[in-house]
Amino acid sequence: MSNRGFTLLEVLVALSITVLALALVAMSISSALRAHERAIEHLDLIQTERDVMNRIYQNLTVTYISPYSQTTGQPLPEEVWQTFDTATSASPYDALTFNSINHHTNRINAKESDLAIMTLFTRKAEEGESPEGTALLLLREGGTMNDRFEVEGGVVSILAAGLTKLDFEYLDTDGELRHEWRLGDKGGNLPCAVVVDLGLKTEHLAEVEACEIVPLIMTASQPCRYEKDTLLHICEK
Repeated sequence: MSNRGFTLLEVLVALSITVLALALVAMSISSALRAHERAIEHLDLIQTERDVMNRIYQNLTVTYISPYSQTTGQPLPEEVWQTFDTATSASPYDALTFNSINHHTNRINAKESDLAIMTLFTRKAEEGESPEGTALLLLREGGTMNDRFEVEGGVVSILAAGLTKLDFEYLDTDGELRHEWRLGDKGGNLPCAVVVDLGLKTEHLAEVEACEIVPLIMTASQPCRYEKDTLLHICEK
């Protein structure tokens, strides 16, 4: 039986192979963990987008315009419905003010109406609030707002950070989409529906977009006259 042991060179080669194998395993584990984190982040982003769309839908679908104003011909206050299109403003995002009966009181037995003026609008994010180049999506309930979207009174909630896109289009009774909707030009009538196009992203993920058609179920306008197939292709454009 030989008593010969390992030479220094053989030990070094064996150690090198072991270290290399461990490094490859570590890299594989690290890559798998990063992929898992990105997948979780992607799912969270999709869930956030769904939650935001649900919040917008619940508030916007019950937009209310007083029938009294329509039947008497009295001018409607501008704040009960006001559209802001990117083509006619300096902002890269649309905005919308509407009168909703989905207002929730913050206190038990509070003397507040279910009806409140709301605004979906954006604000440039400060450092650390949102990924660079994105904005915050906000919802104003009650209070007053000036032309610079500065709110006094009421409640302002942050619906989402990382906003990359916010577009509103308005479905006319004939099935045509409008970029703006002025009550004064429409006899005080609301659109049949509002098409909401939303985009969100995070620091590590590319933009995720969602499109939602929000029917305005409390409109006092004439019935919408368009083919039902029209709705199926609006969000596919």
